[in-house]
Amino acid sequence: MLILKSFGIWFILAVFAIVVATFRNGVLLPSFGEHTAHQLGTVLYLIVQFIIIFLFIKKMKIKEVKTLLVVGIFWVFITIIFEFVLWAIIGKNYLPTIIFLTEGFGLLL
Repeated sequence: MLILKSFGIWFILAVFAIVVATFRNGVLLPSFGEHTAHQLGTVLYLIVQFIIIFLFIKKMKIKEVKTLLVVGIFWVFITIIFEFVLWAIIGKNYLPTIIFLTEGFGLLL
């Protein structure tokens, strides 16, 4: 049940990511330029993300670090799967992301 609810929260986070990105492109970008708009949009999304996750943890009464790690790792995996599926659908080359992820985790090919 926790994984199902975690998936629901992940979906809400994904929707808010799109909302914030739309706000960044429509409002922040024309006013502040690419670099500053990206920074402000990132901070805004982190705040939104923190609030949603805080409320989720509070509502679910999760107290064990192990449970939180499982949920977090689940979110990471479904995010990666979502990105690759989306990129495959739109025909984007995801090789640069694979290189970034492997170098970021110290897994040189």
